[in-house]
Amino acid sequence: MIDSFFAYLDELSVLQTCFLASMIGGGLLFLAEIIISTVGGGIDGPAEGIVQDLGTSDYAFRFFSLFSISAFLFTGGCIGMWSHSIFNSSIVSLILFILAGGVASLLIQFIMRAMLKLQTSGNVQLSNAVGQTATVYLKIPVGGKGQVEITIQDRKKILSAMTEDSEEIPTGTKVAVTSVSSSCLVVTRFKLEDRKEQ
Repeated sequence: MIDSFFAYLDELSVLQTCFLASMIGGGLLFLAEIIISTVGGGIDGPAEGIVQDLGTSDYAFRFFSLFSISAFLFTGGCIGMWSHSIFNSSIVSLILFILAGGVASLLIQFIMRAMLKLQTSGNVQLSNAVGQTATVYLKIPVGGKGQVEITIQDRKKILSAMTEDSEEIPTGTKVAVTSVSSSCLVVTRFKLEDRKEQ
């Protein structure tokens, strides 16, 4: 069986080999992202791990990019292999590879954004975070945004946060949520006397 597989590979052209590699690589990347998002990244559970605060910071960009790239490679590779065997034309198969991959990439983004809308329409109210303690997940620069991990309504969330402090707040620092501004938590570093009281 292995010998027949290698014999099949030997019969492929360079372009077909690229299509096959694209198909396998894209499929493995997509599978890895699914496993990571549902098992490793699901702070709120498997379903919400997929859309975990995609609207905050650069996590959304990385997430959409990885899924889009994997969808592009896998779908494009499949269509490329199929079209090359049907039309026996490198130009036609290459064009279909690009078109099919692009459509798949756009479709994945559409689906993920639809899931994001469902996630953000839940019952979690950011105003309930005011007065609570959070842990900085991604450092919060002065005048910029970072992320904090916080429990709201018995659900752990990673949310966008900013600070009015005069210094950057590094990862791992305990902070207090003082207010909410445009779907972003406003936090402040605990003062020394506050820590002693606790």
